[in-house]
Amino acid sequence: TIFQVIARAASDPAVNIDKMERLIAMQERAQARQAQLEFDNAMSDAQGEMQPVRADANNPQTRSKYASYGALDEAIRPIYSRHGFSLSFNTDNAKREDDLRVLCRVAHRNGHREEYRMDMPADGKGAKGGDVMTRTHAAGSATQYGKRYLLGMIFNLAVVRDDDGNAAGVKGMAGGGTQFRPERRQGGSWADEARQDGILDETRNKGEMPGK
Repeated sequence: TIFQVIARAASDPAVNIDKMERLIAMQERAQARQAQLEFDNAMSDAQGEMQPVRADANNPQTRSKYASYGALDEAIRPIYSRHGFSLSFNTDNAKREDDLRVLCRVAHRNGHREEYRMDMPADGKGAKGGDVMTRTHAAGSATQYGKRYLLGMIFNLAVVRDDDGNAAGVKGMAGGGTQFRPERRQGGSWADEARQDGILDETRNKGEMPGK
């Protein structure tokens, strides 16, 4: 194997250092290719076991149902974990000032990892341009939405009876670093779903406007 060749070369005092470095680089490339192959195969196997997820939450404004992050996580975490995947989420600055970038790193136990990202509106504005939540609440809501959408898109999940507030308005795909931007929801569904998730302060229903 390449590893054995490197080990023998390392024991030779007359070894050519440049050749040694090229051998090591060759080994690293071979390992990376193998890890990528195992990642792809495990992803295919995991998706093959995943079934459509039943919508469990209501959006009263659009009179539709959608699958919450909890429902998605409960349905698929045992499957992707069994196939060696782990997920970690983070946020970053987006290209637009009022957006928030949600990141998901998908790591496989054999070493390969992919990062997915999505930019979400986080200005606290409603469909008509008015303030419906504070910037803090808006950031929390955008993060929750981003996690839910990324989770569904990474594993190509289907949701039964879910239009999730005009999901036909979502454009593009997220994967391998590709971005997409959901259209702003109509009828205040951002606020309604955020309220159900416990993110939006209920004082908004009373007309109170906490500071940004």
